[in-house]
Amino acid sequence: MYLKRSTLNYLILIFLILLFLIQVIFLLPSPYGDSNTFLELSFYICREDLFIASRGGESLRSSPLYPFYHHGWFYYYLLAKFNLPCSLRGIFVFNYILILITSLFSYKILNKVENNYFIKTFVLLLICLLQISLQFRPEVFTIFISVLLIYFLKKNYNFLIGILFAFLFYTQPVIMCFLGLFLLIFYYKKIIKNLIKILFGFIIFFIFLTYVYPYSLLDFIQGIYNNRSTFVAGTPYEFILKDLYSYYIIPKFIPFWGILFLII
Repeated sequence: MYLKRSTLNYLILIFLILLFLIQVIFLLPSPYGDSNTFLELSFYICREDLFIASRGGESLRSSPLYPFYHHGWFYYYLLAKFNLPCSLRGIFVFNYILILITSLFSYKILNKVENNYFIKTFVLLLICLLQISLQFRPEVFTIFISVLLIYFLKKNYNFLIGILFAFLFYTQPVIMCFLGLFLLIFYYKKIIKNLIKILFGFIIFFIFLTYVYPYSLLDFIQGIYNNRSTFVAGTPYEFILKDLYSYYIIPKFIPFWGILFLII
């Protein structure tokens, strides 16, 4: 169905208003699964300046607390520092702003490579829904950093590229490796030419973030190593089918208005 550009603009505006109402006003969708464990870290940082959380899969009320040696801490550190009232609404406001900024920079990137306004709108909607579906997992911030990396690379902001890779290392190191490989393949001439500036930005902020993190770099690496089974153990066949059904056929986390927008 052909839609005028003005109509798509109105739909985008309605989408953002609905997203604000649902996320910021009604505090939906409610955090679940691993999001609760990660958010527990954020609230401990915010209220007591402690990098601790319970282990995933355990009851948050009764399980013992452990030092947080896992990936993702930087996102929740920012979430804690910008959540001034240390409230549940504060984290939803932060994520809403994060989604808006991600959408803005995604639009700037797509505007350079795609002339079809409908396709740009559709891609932006998918990115937005993906961040909503991930809720408060580190991948939400990883998508934000990845979009900024592509944008800054095109703008030759080499020092900032190094800074973002340092952020990504303490947020999602596996994705940092994949994204670094992807950028190196497609932009190797530009990266090699500006490698010193990129490395300088990375080293400066890597040292800074390592200083901010209350545990040692070796503790962080050990924590990732202990969590290696998440990536290499594999998933039983029946769970693959269940995940396919739950997350791709009728995903419960996508609000009804998001599906309606896709149909329109």
